[in-house]
Amino acid sequence: LDAEELDGELFTLFKAKLADVFKHVDGSFYPTYEPEIKAILKALLYGFTVWDCGSTVGQRLLGLEYFAGRGTVQRASRAQILALVSLGTLLPWLRERCLGVGLRRLPYHRRCQVERGLGHLETAVRVASAANFVLFLLRGTYCSLSARLTGVISGHAQRPMIREVQFDFMNRELLWHGLAEFAGFLLPLVNVYPAKNFAVQKLLHRNDVSETHLTRGHRAISSIVASALEHPTQPRRDRL
Repeated sequence: LDAEELDGELFTLFKAKLADVFKHVDGSFYPTYEPEIKAILKALLYGFTVWDCGSTVGQRLLGLEYFAGRGTVQRASRAQILALVSLGTLLPWLRERCLGVGLRRLPYHRRCQVERGLGHLETAVRVASAANFVLFLLRGTYCSLSARLTGVISGHAQRPMIREVQFDFMNRELLWHGLAEFAGFLLPLVNVYPAKNFAVQKLLHRNDVSETHLTRGHRAISSIVASALEHPTQPRRDRL
């Protein structure tokens, strides 16, 4: 699914760039030949990727590749790739161009009948695509209806490597996980108010003691300073 999203974004980007180029050449050229331009662009993208490498750009980025069928390691054949490209390129072009031109040449009543039949056919295709998507989610094969019709599946080009996890890392993770669970179970049961009161009393008592020592020290220093500032007096002897 991610590979299809990447391929769709790439096609949209190229189409927008081509629209900008043809906009400066002729204003009516791109809207007139838009179906042909999109078909050629899809054919080129498939030709440079799927036809040569066996995978699209999105699949190459994710390490995927087209295989001939389920349970086989053989790459998709040229016939399967050609059928897949035709379903993804020619059918949209036929729907947008040939049916539109052909319907305009038919009488009105026949045109209504053909349009009604095409509407039923499109509804059936959408229902089949939805059913195929459900089967893909359940079984993991044939991500699109065109892939199911051609028998092509997407798989890893190389077998994915199994990551080896060191046992010391696992032990450390298990230890921290156990400690976290134990702390989460134990902390709500602990009564923190006695410890809080004890800590507050100790801190207040320490502050009172320090303030008492500071007060005594200030008094002693004040008395020494006061005695030093007094004027000296000489002793007198009383005459007899």
